[in-house]
Amino acid sequence: MVEFTDEQEQEIQKRINEVKALEQWRIAGDTYYRAANAFMNVQVQQGVYDPYIMQVGQALHQSFRQANSIQHQAPQADEAANPE
Repeated sequence: MVEFTDEQEQEIQKRINEVKALEQWRIAGDTYYRAANAFMNVQVQQGVYDPYIMQVGQALHQSFRQANSIQHQAPQADEAANPE
């Protein structure tokens, strides 16, 4: 077993905490975009907002996912609302 000094252990734990915080931030952002897209999908279907707003929101979500290495592909709001 490898022995680490207290300083090395603290540095390792610091890096682990940084990675966890970044992953939580990515998940929170992705969750926000998904909820916003689902809400806007309903609003667009009801004629409250123009479909262009939904398109922009989906494009922003896709950009966020690509910039933050989010690999999973869940159905978009319009696909979930209109399954084939």
